[in-house]
Amino acid sequence: MTLVVLADIHSNYAALEAAVHRIDVLCPDGVVLLGDYITDCPYPRRTMDLIYALRQKYPVYMVRGNREDYILTHRRAIREGRDDGWSVGSGSGALLYTYDQLTGADLDFLESLPISLDISLPGCPPITACHGSPTKTKDWIIGNDEKIRTAMKYTAGDLILCGHAHCSVRYDRYGKTLLVCPSLGIPQDKNDHSTMVVLRCSGKKWVRDTSLSCTFAPYDMEAFLREFRASELPEIAPAWSKCVMKSITDRVPYPAQCAAIAYRTARSKGVQGIPPEEYWQEAARQLGIE
Repeated sequence: MTLVVLADIHSNYAALEAAVHRIDVLCPDGVVLLGDYITDCPYPRRTMDLIYALRQKYPVYMVRGNREDYILTHRRAIREGRDDGWSVGSGSGALLYTYDQLTGADLDFLESLPISLDISLPGCPPITACHGSPTKTKDWIIGNDEKIRTAMKYTAGDLILCGHAHCSVRYDRYGKTLLVCPSLGIPQDKNDHSTMVVLRCSGKKWVRDTSLSCTFAPYDMEAFLREFRASELPEIAPAWSKCVMKSITDRVPYPAQCAAIAYRTARSKGVQGIPPEEYWQEAARQLGIE
């Protein structure tokens, strides 16, 4: 049995397309998708269409990520007539852009996904797939002993697969393995160039294939970034888009760093809610992103 695992695509359809070509060469028994399929990069429907096509060719096991939750929460706010503060600007513009690009059918599909999924394949140990943790899409599990213990002791899988952190981390405890999988769309680990995970069931044990063809799917990054710059997204979320694009090239979590600076500065000046654009622009400048 062979499984390919992809996490955190973030609308990077070019990276996903390259991964799909690699999947077609590997001909796996299934594909596991760990959430955060959309937001941050342009043209999210291209990503959705690739996912739909993949589901036509292989058994695909999918869970919902926190980015999908954000979009679905916005839809609920609209339906209830509430203003959740989303507007053009780096604070929520990328989310608003994504929401406006998706169809109702896309949103219904994303809402149907679970946040945790147990996968049982013949002759193989059970797997539990999730995004942040088995109980929360936005959980940060790395380095948190209590959350690691809960995830590993109280889930069905002998192997727990997580995304969300955009880097690779492995824990072996309680006779189980917890594997935090790298991001396909916006990888953020300079020390590990993996963007995908290939698992093979051997001797009733899941083993990761660490060969280059099973860890990295190259694509034309410069062409993708040119399309990114030519899209509407940089106008809708200016500083955020710059941080995302530089993060793709440098493998550094600039968007999260920018958000932390913008919110910290805004709060220090008594500004509540989503910080105005000037705070994001200043945060990007502090990070050396112009």
